[in-house]
Amino acid sequence: MLDNHDELINAVSRHGYTWVGPLDGDSRQVGRVAKDEETWVAKKVLWQEDGRSLDFIQECAKHHLAPSYTVLEGAVLLMEDLGDGIAADEIELSPTRAKAVGAFFHELHQLDLHLPLPSLGEMLWRYQEKWIDESQSLSRDLRDKSRDLLQELTSFPDESTLHGDAHAWNLMLSSDRVWLIDPAGALGSPSFEVAYFSASIANPLEVLAATREGYAAPLPYLGQWLWWCFIFRYAVQSTRGRPFRPERNGHSLHELLERAEEIGD
Repeated sequence: MLDNHDELINAVSRHGYTWVGPLDGDSRQVGRVAKDEETWVAKKVLWQEDGRSLDFIQECAKHHLAPSYTVLEGAVLLMEDLGDGIAADEIELSPTRAKAVGAFFHELHQLDLHLPLPSLGEMLWRYQEKWIDESQSLSRDLRDKSRDLLQELTSFPDESTLHGDAHAWNLMLSSDRVWLIDPAGALGSPSFEVAYFSASIANPLEVLAATREGYAAPLPYLGQWLWWCFIFRYAVQSTRGRPFRPERNGHSLHELLERAEEIGD
C-alpha cells in the first residue's frame, strides 16, 4: 500500500519511469510519468476500496473503449496518456458530443464479458446509506422517497455491462471517440448510467436529451433514475462543501426533481 505522494513517485521510479508532475493534487495520488518517449498517467489504487476491477479495465481496453492500462507493484495503475482529450463535462454546449456519449454507452452496454462484476444495486445501496441517508442538506421526506424509489428501481432485473462510475470526469473525448476512464464495472440498468452521467453536468436536462438521442434504444425508468441521481449528486456535493453544479445555471434541486418526474421512458 502506498501511503503518500513520495511513495507513489518512488514506485514508478523503481520501474524506470520519470515523474513529470501531479495532475490533481498530491492527496489524490495522481500524476503524469514518462518512459521511452511515452507518457502515462499514474494513479494509486486500492482495488477493493475503490471498487475497481483490473479484469474489467483490461477487457474494456481490448474492445477499444478504454485506454491501455498496466499495473506496477499491485498498487499503481498506469493509464495510457490520452493527450489532447477533454473531460466529458465540457460537452455542456455541444449536443453532438453528448450524442456521441450516448452511442458510446449503447456500445458498452451490449458487451457480454463473462466477468463476475458486482451488482449495481448493491453499490447504489451503499451510496444511499453513506451519502443520502446521512445527508444534513436533504429533508427527511426526500431521503425517505429516495430509499423507496431505489428499492423499486433495483427490483427490476437487468445485467447490462456498465462503467459503474460514469460521471463527467470519468469519460474523455478525443477528436474521433469516447474513452472510459477509471471504469469500475457493474451489472445493472443502462438507464442508470445515462442518468448518472447527465446528473453530473451543469445543464443536465439538455445533456440528457442529446445523450438519449444518441443512445437510440429504449431506456426504461429514465426519469426515475434521474430523480435519484439528482438526490445523490446533491447529497455528495453538499457533504463535500461544493456547490451542486446545476445550481450554477440557476436550476434549483426541486425544479430539477420536478422535471425528472416529467420524463417518460
